[in-house]
Amino acid sequence: MQVQDQKSLTLILARAFASNLSMPISVHDRTGRIVFYNTSAEAVFGVNFAETGELSAAEWTAGFLPEDADGTPASLEELPVGVALTERRPAHRTVHFTRPDTVRYAAAVTAFPLIGREDELFGAMRIFWNEEVASSQGPVVRVVADEAEAQSARQDDATRRGRQRGLVLILAREFASNLAMPIYVADADETLVYFNESAEKIAGRSFAETGEMPVRHWARMLVPRGADGSELSREEMPGGIAYLKRRPAHATLRITALDGVEREIATTAFPLFGPDAEFHGIMVIFWEQD
Repeated sequence: MQVQDQKSLTLILARAFASNLSMPISVHDRTGRIVFYNTSAEAVFGVNFAETGELSAAEWTAGFLPEDADGTPASLEELPVGVALTERRPAHRTVHFTRPDTVRYAAAVTAFPLIGREDELFGAMRIFWNEEVASSQGPVVRVVADEAEAQSARQDDATRRGRQRGLVLILAREFASNLAMPIYVADADETLVYFNESAEKIAGRSFAETGEMPVRHWARMLVPRGADGSELSREEMPGGIAYLKRRPAHATLRITALDGVEREIATTAFPLFGPDAEFHGIMVIFWEQD
């Protein structure tokens, strides 16, 4: 009963998190069934979730025809979400899909497993990324003739963005706190605002001990390097790419945790765009290499 309750909570939190982001996202259970996809994914898929409802793995692969660039069909096991579910690790790949209206498109897909605190696999989350999606991100500029009205509008927008930013980061924190993968969340001002219990092993300290800190301080403490031990610039690290280029990024790094232990970790970072298409921060998932 406890596992079933946690499964429900994990997928509920994943759905709430995805609902408040403007990147196309689908949430899957451990069989590969789509249990939810958000409004942005509806635009990509060409059909609303209210119309399709949940889709089994067989139904969505048949309905959206995932393929390689040359038209070779890709099985579920070959797709990032299949890898995430079977190998229990993040996976990344460019996939070509065909919508129900026969429009064919390519998307960079990132998927990662949803593993609960008891190391139970509950499903996976899949994020789509392409140039059309990337170019649609960013604040909407509203032209107002009257300066007083413009100032009021700016204040209202700032208040609204503050509320939405707070909600996005609250949901990100709640989502991360219920997963066993090491995760940290940073805001748009490059402040590390949370890392979960699983990340404490990599950090060598608990979040209660460190509290919030600038991301650059976190990076200095962990001394991230390339897999070959080479120094990396901010522009070469997944978190830096997520900040600077506003897109997902992936790399294998070597770090020295605060407890002095050197570790090799696979890292996936992606930006958090809220429902207003504003950039609210980033989420970074670590995966310790065996």
